[in-house]
Amino acid sequence: MESLSLTTLERGKTKIDAAALEALAAQLRGTLLREGDASYDEVRSIWNAMIDRRPGLIISCVGASDVVTAVNERPIERPEQAFSAFQSLAVAKELRVTYERKGARREIVYPIDD
Repeated sequence: MESLSLTTLERGKTKIDAAALEALAAQLRGTLLREGDASYDEVRSIWNAMIDRRPGLIISCVGASDVVTAVNERPIERPEQAFSAFQSLAVAKELRVTYERKGARREIVYPIDD
């Protein structure tokens, strides 16, 4: 897996290295998709075909046992909190994902390259 350059909400750039992406993928029971992967276009499409977004990564959870509860120590309980946490990554030096799997709290930390 190659490193990934992402555009932030403020139109800046951030980079996630290959090792961090591989470590994230290894922790998931679901799938991690990038543009160019076989099912990327199918998964990214939404019911309103007038909206055409191309996210840098798509993570599909297998079930309720893979639930993100916080990003960089920001709790994720409602959609607007997820959006706020995503915005915070524009200036973050690391990505810290707190999640629950089968009721157990876990955390993964990945450095973000400039």
